[in-house]
Amino acid sequence: MNAQYKSEKLLIDLDEAAHQLARCMNCPNEPEKAVRALKSVFGVIRNRFTFEESLEFVGLLPLPLKAIYVDGWRVGESAPVQLHSLEELIDDIVANQSFEENWYNSNRDELRKTIKAIFQMIGSHVTEADMETNVYYLPLEIQHYLRSATVETRDSYSDTSIWLS
Repeated sequence: MNAQYKSEKLLIDLDEAAHQLARCMNCPNEPEKAVRALKSVFGVIRNRFTFEESLEFVGLLPLPLKAIYVDGWRVGESAPVQLHSLEELIDDIVANQSFEENWYNSNRDELRKTIKAIFQMIGSHVTEADMETNVYYLPLEIQHYLRSATVETRDSYSDTSIWLS
């Protein structure tokens, strides 16, 4: 397999991941919105996690989401402040968004639903054992979103290779 084909395959996989999340967010024709949402959520949690927590979290992610998580990561840039609640995550996302980046239309309920969709999608690819041992640093509401991924959701992604890590 040549390098160009591998690069094209990776791009397709990232594109498919964006489309899958867009469907979970009820905006199936807006995969760019899903990517903006992921970047926003990941940017905030990355700044709130310690380096070790970030490594544990990125280890749980499917390969295409790992790339989005580490994009723009400046390790050790500031001392993290532990994330205690879903509301803190929402407040940080709102505080860090410019008008042009406002993918959630200034609607906190839409933002909350999007965060739930993101973590449920991630949860659909995380084993029960990993959830029990590797998400202790997440606020309880977010742990609940990860754990609430249904069997149907887990099965809907199992036939695709994009989640290999």
